[in-house]
Amino acid sequence: MSVEFKLDFSYAVPQNYLPTYKKATSAYTQTVPKAPTKIGFRQGQKRGVYLITVDAGEAAKLQGKSVTYSYGPREQYSVKVKLERQAAFIFRTNPKAVYIDWTQDSGLRYASNASLDKWLSEKVTIITGCEDDEDRDTGFKNGRKKAYVDFNRGQEIERFDWIECSVAVSGEAYQTAKGKVKITYKDQPVFCRPCATTHVGRCPVREKQEVERQAAELERAALVKTLIIGDSNLRHVDEIGTTARVCSSTGAKIGHTANALKFKQPEKYENVIIHAGANNISMKPVASMPEWTAQLDREVKQLAEQISTLDSQNIQTVLIAVPKSELSTTSKQTERMRTIINKELNSIATTHNHVQVINLDDDMNGEIEAWADYRHYSEIFCGKMLEQINTTLDEQLLRRGKAATTPRKYGRVNTSYRLGCGYCTEMDHNEDTCPRSANSTASSTKRGPPSGSKSPPTKKL
Repeated sequence: MSVEFKLDFSYAVPQNYLPTYKKATSAYTQTVPKAPTKIGFRQGQKRGVYLITVDAGEAAKLQGKSVTYSYGPREQYSVKVKLERQAAFIFRTNPKAVYIDWTQDSGLRYASNASLDKWLSEKVTIITGCEDDEDRDTGFKNGRKKAYVDFNRGQEIERFDWIECSVAVSGEAYQTAKGKVKITYKDQPVFCRPCATTHVGRCPVREKQEVERQAAELERAALVKTLIIGDSNLRHVDEIGTTARVCSSTGAKIGHTANALKFKQPEKYENVIIHAGANNISMKPVASMPEWTAQLDREVKQLAEQISTLDSQNIQTVLIAVPKSELSTTSKQTERMRTIINKELNSIATTHNHVQVINLDDDMNGEIEAWADYRHYSEIFCGKMLEQINTTLDEQLLRRGKAATTPRKYGRVNTSYRLGCGYCTEMDHNEDTCPRSANSTASSTKRGPPSGSKSPPTKKL
């Protein structure tokens, strides 16, 4: 059994006078009384730091001792450097830093670090327990928990798991909290859907697909002349099979699409295709139809302003009319809404020189294969839509020999969230503070825990 001591000159001696290995060993043998000689003396990772290894039986001879070292142009300065006994080295099989995220999204925000340590200890050996993780640049707490553990049991931790533990909440009677967490660490095995297996690191299938995608994108970059922007009914489009950049936002209304259009640099394209309006139809009974109409007018005005700018630059704009989906024909209210929306879209076309409206083939509207659900196109109907756009653009949209659609939803388009308030689409507030929403301000609450859960509700941020 050996004991290690550290001899650190770096905190007391200027860098240009730090002792070399030879000077350090000389200072040790000359200034430490009865210094053991059967030792290991090696340089540490930092300059000016040396590590001395002695047998446990002779460790007492160095305990509390110091090394005197003289330095300077004429060695006129002298310093005593204490020999610091190091903690015994503990062998670790596979030490790693583990990060636990999403604890703030459930009652686990009330869980103590000790409770999380207890859960971890069932899978790995704890080296340093959980503590709040901090951003390296700002020092801000980022909401994650960090722990150092040893994977010495041959067991890995799932990327996504559920934790249930006891919590203490002042003034509340909750006993346990349960929540889903995301756990990450270096070389973590993860189930890969493309490979249908579990592996470490990047997926070779996805890497190959990414290389092929980049090559295909580079090939078609010079061909892109059209911007297609709109809601989730663009989710089956395959960009590679078109000469367009396709941007899809789930749940986007006309106003959201107008907001997003500002930041897509539409002036770079010869054609702009806008697919919006279906999400402006409400299946729920509307208390005030004039209020709904006023909101629609505001959104249409936003879109018209964007289109006017494009029209002045001789950019051709195509608006897709809202087709007859189950959503738009479920009641007299939804039928009326669809009629009003399409009338507004047509009014934009009639007041501009380079704008036209496409009414999708009604022969497909009633077919079961045309719709994936009550509001979304199937891949077949999405292809029909692209064919009509291609005809309108004089065969400039679809590429020969390339598939323009894909069964994978959102897999080959540029996706984003809807930009603006979910109710009125304005960009200076969200749904919680929307002055036009009945559910805004103090009456708005976040979703609580699932029914039957003993988990305490999260704090409102």
